[in-house]
Amino acid sequence: MQLTVNRFLQTVCIALLITGCGKKTPQETATVAAPTAAMQGTPTVFDPNAGVDLAEMTRDVRRWILKNQRPPKDFADYAATATAPIPPVPAGKKFILTKQMSVDLEKK
Repeated sequence: MQLTVNRFLQTVCIALLITGCGKKTPQETATVAAPTAAMQGTPTVFDPNAGVDLAEMTRDVRRWILKNQRPPKDFADYAATATAPIPPVPAGKKFILTKQMSVDLEKK
């Protein structure tokens, strides 16, 4: 019985290796290479957050609330004693705390 299972697994592995090792057509190569080439250039879509991870910042604020046993008065109150790094603010925006104690960006 054990020999049959081993033989079956060997056959499946060999079949996967054979089917996966084929020569790719130029069309398949182009479809695989196109997204990576596009990612290396400058982004075509404007990112309003400019690389700021608001979800991670919100988690940090909520950890701060648990640690300090109170919600911060505003973002400046949180930032003054935050242990997590605060990323630079995108141009023309400022960080705010919503009523749900989540971090958001607002125009100045």
